[in-house]
Amino acid sequence: MPLKVSNFMTAKVLVAQPDDGIRQTFFRMRENEVRHMPVVDQNRQLVGIISDRDLRRPEWVDEAPDLSHIYNLDDNLSVGDLMTSNVMVAHTYDSIAKAT
Repeated sequence: MPLKVSNFMTAKVLVAQPDDGIRQTFFRMRENEVRHMPVVDQNRQLVGIISDRDLRRPEWVDEAPDLSHIYNLDDNLSVGDLMTSNVMVAHTYDSIAKAT
């Protein structure tokens, strides 16, 4: 019997909203030790995903002396500005092979 997504997924998921600030979201991710957060609208519909990679400043990645200089924590940016909106979805009953 093939393994299902439900065997490996996290049931209680920390989410962000498109209007959340980047700085606030970055520190929530660090505090909860997650690198990715689904982004949901006011109706709890998935509209994207934000990851720690989305928050990085690509031009500084190889030069930064510490992590605080790598991340783009601009108070004028929101999650909606940096999130990936074209996301793929797997259902709990899908096989792991299908999900990967």
